[in-house]
Amino acid sequence: MGRSRHLYDYETDRDTIHHSQYLENLCDYLYDDLRPRILHEPRISVLCDVCTVIQALMVLDVPNVESDDEGDVSAPKSEGDDGSISPKKRPKGLGRLHISRLLQMVLQDAQTRLFFKAQSIIQAEIRYYVPKPEDLAYPDKLAGALGTRSLHVFSSS
Repeated sequence: MGRSRHLYDYETDRDTIHHSQYLENLCDYLYDDLRPRILHEPRISVLCDVCTVIQALMVLDVPNVESDDEGDVSAPKSEGDDGSISPKKRPKGLGRLHISRLLQMVLQDAQTRLFFKAQSIIQAEIRYYVPKPEDLAYPDKLAGALGTRSLHVFSSS
């Protein structure tokens, strides 16, 4: 039994390594495709969405700790068919492939682009804002709007 268990573990580890390499290759293709798009994306909302989706995928990758310990108070309990209470099985993350490590580079690029795009907008539209004459004529616009409103009130009565 010990030898067959060792062979099973070896096969499982080999399959996991194969799957990890395959996933890494897919993530490399994903990175090669997404990076130019991220670096040239002009909309902050799209960059925020990309960061949100990648972070959500990374959170899904964090495995929950399963406890077989009967004395663990924090583990959720479920009632079995026979009335006995046993620890509830928690869903695992995305497995042992650790996709979060593979998506980290894409997330860093998206966050960096988001930061520099936000900085650019702040500088252009806030820090170096130069008001136009119509922007400075706001009190006149307000008085004009109140004047036309009062004319409408008098004409309708």
